[in-house]
Amino acid sequence: QALFSRQKGNSSHGNLPFSDLCFGVIKQLDVVKKSSKFLLKQLLMETGMSNKRYLQSRANQAKMKEEITRLKQMHQSQKLQYEQVHADLRNKLQARERDIGELQATLAKKEEQIEKYRQLHNKSLPTGPLGNPS
Repeated sequence: QALFSRQKGNSSHGNLPFSDLCFGVIKQLDVVKKSSKFLLKQLLMETGMSNKRYLQSRANQAKMKEEITRLKQMHQSQKLQYEQVHADLRNKLQARERDIGELQATLAKKEEQIEKYRQLHNKSLPTGPLGNPS
């Protein structure tokens, strides 16, 4: 409303002449145009920065997915290696236990043979006056 009336009443009716009115409207439109242009530039800049951040986020997300995939593959590889080492060690342990069992059986046979030899040897030796072999 201030646009359509004079500041200090220079006219008899208090209204502006048509040319002053048009000049005021043009001036207001120019201010609105400049304001709109500024806001649109700000919006464009913010949109550009937002888009850049979005693209960076997508790139980071892709890198993280690749890293997760790589880590999963590495984990699976290590798991397979661990299982293979575990199986190998288990097989070695079983082989050692078989060897130990065989050696214990051989040792028992040898001890039995030694005992039989002693018994045979003691029977064949003459005994002295105290009952000990001489």
